Amino acid sequence: MQMPASEARHGGVSAQNGQRPALSDLALTLASTVHRQLEAEIAEGRIEPGTRLDEQEVAARFGVSRTPVREAFRLLAADDLVELRGRQGAAVRVIGVHTLIEMFQVMGELEGLCARLAARRLDPGAARRDRGDPRPADRRCIRRRGRIL
Repeated sequence: MQMPASEARHGGVSAQNGQRPALSDLALTLASTVHRQLEAEIAEGRIEPGTRLDEQEVAARFGVSRTPVREAFRLLAADDLVELRGRQGAAVRVIGVHTLIEMFQVMGELEGLCARLAARRLDPGAARRDRGDPRPADRRCIRRRGRIL
């Protein structure tokens, strides 16, 4: 992804504050943009496992220098989406069957934990309302007639 045309025309000046962002901020922004785009393409399967990612090709594709691409590769490696191979660039990580099974086991444990935590915070009255329990409505009617439960 390239810099928006409005910023490119003004030499990278942001329309928000009218000042040029610091070089390190611009590089970080470019790196995070490249990172997010590559991450989405890997997750969607548009970049297949085992595919080699070349710095120069990615830089040309996104219209950026190689520095933000290197940083994006480091971010992807930290997320375990790519393997850094020194001078060969990076390659999309191939996930084996054993690793995939472990990932699903961890996901199942996390979902169970989330359900337990949600159940602890559940308001008992809300649970009755959600199930369509008529008791709260009955109590209101009984109180209106002057009777107390």
